[in-house]
Amino acid sequence: MSQTTERWINTTIGRYKILEVIGSGGMARVYRAWDTNLERPVAVKILHEHLSNDTFKERFEREAKLVAALNHPNIVQIYDFDSIEIDGHSVYYMVMAYISGPTLANVLAQAAEEERTLPHKQILSIMMDITSALSYAHERGMVHRDVKPSNILFDEDGRAVLTDFGIARLVEGSNLTQEGITIGTPTYMSPEQATGGTIDARSDIYSLGIILYEMLSGQPPFPDTGGISVLLQHVNAPIPKLSEIVPIHNQALDTVIFKALAKTPQSRYQSATEFAEALKSALNGEPITSSQGLATVQFNTVASDSQPSVPPNKRKLSAPIGLLAIGALIIAGLLFVALLNRQSPATPTDDTSNSLVESMTGDLFFSTDFSRDNPFTSYWHEDNTEPFVQQIDNGVYRLINTSPRTAATTLFDSAYTYSRNITITLEATLSEDSSPASGYGIVFNYQDENNYNVFAVDGLGRYSIWVRQNREWRELRDAEETWTEHPAIHPRGEKNQLTIHIDGNLLHGYVNGVNVVNVEDSTFTGGAVGIYLATTSEGNTEVQAYHYAVSDDPPLVDAMTDEG
Repeated sequence: MSQTTERWINTTIGRYKILEVIGSGGMARVYRAWDTNLERPVAVKILHEHLSNDTFKERFEREAKLVAALNHPNIVQIYDFDSIEIDGHSVYYMVMAYISGPTLANVLAQAAEEERTLPHKQILSIMMDITSALSYAHERGMVHRDVKPSNILFDEDGRAVLTDFGIARLVEGSNLTQEGITIGTPTYMSPEQATGGTIDARSDIYSLGIILYEMLSGQPPFPDTGGISVLLQHVNAPIPKLSEIVPIHNQALDTVIFKALAKTPQSRYQSATEFAEALKSALNGEPITSSQGLATVQFNTVASDSQPSVPPNKRKLSAPIGLLAIGALIIAGLLFVALLNRQSPATPTDDTSNSLVESMTGDLFFSTDFSRDNPFTSYWHEDNTEPFVQQIDNGVYRLINTSPRTAATTLFDSAYTYSRNITITLEATLSEDSSPASGYGIVFNYQDENNYNVFAVDGLGRYSIWVRQNREWRELRDAEETWTEHPAIHPRGEKNQLTIHIDGNLLHGYVNGVNVVNVEDSTFTGGAVGIYLATTSEGNTEVQAYHYAVSDDPPLVDAMTDEG
């Protein structure tokens, strides 16, 4: 025990007698204490002296009042706060309810020693408690910023209770953050925390997703082995599939995990409540209606075929906080360089088909044949994880959807959106092994996984054009049939060229140079673009894409001449 820690033992701060240390971290130490007035046990959190600066008192009082106003059964209640002068320095402390049970970190450590993972029933109970706490706090503008197992306690009734609300935000603006220190715990940091980006409620959802993964598998997806490697993995590395670590064969759980741990906040669950509902459905064997949340991949459940078809030893080495600052700077630097490289126009050559043309509104016009030397191939997502596999090999973008009766989308870099007249072209083939009623096509006007347009064909030589709004599909032609045969469309096993020309609210669809549909739709005015793939009840649909382009040129169509 350090000298700093020992000096508080058996002393009295205000009306609180300090008894023993029960926790310690980079921001504060927590002591079991006794309230001499109310004669009850309490926990006293004493913040480290080096956190304070000239503005700390005002921020401390403001944050303490905000946290004390939180009144929820799954959030540790704040009773009191104050400061004392020690050797000319102000020492700040908070007094809160004393929770006598273990932390989730203790529970996980014990499970690891016994070479087991937590029962799913217990995991669901913990997650329901913590998502309820986060939902309550987020609705009131409070973001935790450091959700981790050691901040989750269990009371005498076995209920999970979240502590340390407001502490991470309190430290922001202190001497630590002025020196460039990243606040948080590396193993549970969101990508935006690792790079010093903007933090909001979805950062807490990512951290809770890491905890869920750890409870299910016995280890976090990116264990902290010291240094900055774990931060880099949060930013860049794909999430290991659960079934590759433990014998869990629940595809829905993988879907929930992937969405919660999406690299970008907008691709994650947008609320703790949504996260909880999806997890509950997955663990109860019910259909998952939320999307898979990979950065440029969405995975949506479709109601019917009539719509678009369809425990290891843990090693915990805490990185020095200064190293985290260096790591954050390195990561930010790497991302900055990568961004510059990606946004810089390609060197002009005689072949202008792959040249970068960026408009004054931020639109990116491009053409790619999916070869590795094409500058735009890297803008498409690759992942070998089922149920939606995306692979680029020898100039072919292979998309495989193994989940029955579901629609999936993969986006060209979602940072680029299109808000004016454009033409999108896709050349692709539905594999002969796929169900003939499987659909594929062009995604456009993409807002999020529940709001976008699709122009598609299937393996039976039919076409359709849709809008998905607030999770509901609507065929835009208002026809009696949702899929219509056309002689210009080739069946499965043969290549089709699909083109959608967006002219304001007018949508003109072409297949193999033939205009097959013209409709008007003003639901969305611009958005991201990508590729759509849907399965029937048989699942296992595969499409090979050979070419994808976006331009502001009108499509080339067959001439209306007859030389016969």
